[in-house]
Amino acid sequence: MPLEVIQDSRLTLRHIKVLVALFSFRNKATDIVFPSRQKLTERTGLPISRISTTTTQLEKLGWLEKDGKGGFSKATRYKLTVPDLDTVTETVTVTDSVTQTVTDSVTGGVTDLVTNTVTDLVTRKEHTNEYTNEQTIEHTKQDAVDLFDDFWKRYPNKTAKGKAVEAWAKIKNKEQVLEQIIDALKWQTDMPKWCEDNGKYIPHPATYLNQQRWLDEQPMPTKVIAYETPYQKSKRDWVAEMTGAKVNDEPDIFDIAMQDAKRISR
Repeated sequence: MPLEVIQDSRLTLRHIKVLVALFSFRNKATDIVFPSRQKLTERTGLPISRISTTTTQLEKLGWLEKDGKGGFSKATRYKLTVPDLDTVTETVTVTDSVTQTVTDSVTGGVTDLVTNTVTDLVTRKEHTNEYTNEQTIEHTKQDAVDLFDDFWKRYPNKTAKGKAVEAWAKIKNKEQVLEQIIDALKWQTDMPKWCEDNGKYIPHPATYLNQQRWLDEQPMPTKVIAYETPYQKSKRDWVAEMTGAKVNDEPDIFDIAMQDAKRISR
């Protein structure tokens, strides 16, 4: 694990967890790894929907390069890199700088320098806070975009994406909702209505989101009863008469009775 991981003040705990997991898959002879998002989830304890978001952020911070979008059959390939931290603007610590400047200024007898330096450092601190707030907002927006992209990739009806984006923006707890949608789609995509006419009756994605269709209850499977023709009924009655057995409408019992009848006739 590169020393720069603990030196990079931009990294959050979530970033470090994913980096550690990625480096655990690295072969000594190469910097290319390709674990699935499920494997990364198991090693980090993060939701699977958060893995894609975090790796995208790490790519922007210069810690890796992504090749491919991954999916059910193919994992994303990651090339692990180390950013040049000398080019990253370091955060100024106001307390340490002010203390040192005040000490030097008093020793040298320059009172004005203390006032000017304090004013300058406070201003720089305010700018740093503004940058941090803007960066947090930007990360939040990017998270929402990444989570929607994950939903859009999985949802089978690719209609009216703009309306779907608007509906997604209204959803709170997007990460939790995405997990519920993934679970619901596992059975919803197999519903007979959704499978008719090449998916003609699959709700538009905006409708699905606005109506919270991921909260629908999974229907119970229905029992299919086979139709019995007059010929089959007469044959069943004949078997019952020949064997003295009570034959009902269940196919397996009927087959057993037929086998008994054949043995008797021999």
